[in-house]
Amino acid sequence: MAVDPIRLYFWPTPNGQKVAIMFEETGLPYEVVPVDITAGDQFTDEFLRISPNNKMPAIVDPDGPDGRELALFESGAILLYLAEKTGHFMPRSGHAHWHAMQWLMFQMGGIGPMLGQAHHFRNYAPEKLDYAINRYTNEAARLYGVLDRRLGEAEYIAGDEYSIVDMATWPWIRSHANQGQNLADFPQVQRWFEAVAVRPAVQKGIELLADRRKQGRKDGGFDDKARDILFGNAQYQRR
Repeated sequence: MAVDPIRLYFWPTPNGQKVAIMFEETGLPYEVVPVDITAGDQFTDEFLRISPNNKMPAIVDPDGPDGRELALFESGAILLYLAEKTGHFMPRSGHAHWHAMQWLMFQMGGIGPMLGQAHHFRNYAPEKLDYAINRYTNEAARLYGVLDRRLGEAEYIAGDEYSIVDMATWPWIRSHANQGQNLADFPQVQRWFEAVAVRPAVQKGIELLADRRKQGRKDGGFDDKARDILFGNAQYQRR
């Protein structure tokens, strides 16, 4: 009996792309449900039932644990779920499992939020605030340094095998210039970044809906409506 594909609620941001890459790497059948975060799709009642924090990506697996449908939000949780479901790209137990887990949490708690803030204050903030720009650019550089030292010890972030940790981290490093970073200053990160970039699944993952992301943009940024949805009052309304 054919199983319905997993529904991936997606927009082409780093957090969305990490999950898209995992689907492409594993070959799991999936169906993309666009969630245009510049148009406010993330605030619909339908999406909030799946992702209460109004963030994408999210998935709905019709064939979840015990054969029951499972809705799941938070990109790190989704990666762990898909790794367990397929038995690939995450050590299952022991030291290797927890070693990979700590670096996944490093991405979720450091690389994503801090690099995202650097990107925001350097590129999207309506006012150029030197304090914020310097704070987050410097923190981004520190995190790149941590990553560079780690990648001087192993081929991939979690060890000698490519894993969900690399999928989670790589999309964030793509915007290194917008974060005020030069990969030439971090040779081990650059070596790793270039090696991951040529993987066919990675290329497919970052191409997913890439053309649609350009909609709602003007002069390289967001129009006023999209800016309000992403960064203004619309984002903070109680729902």
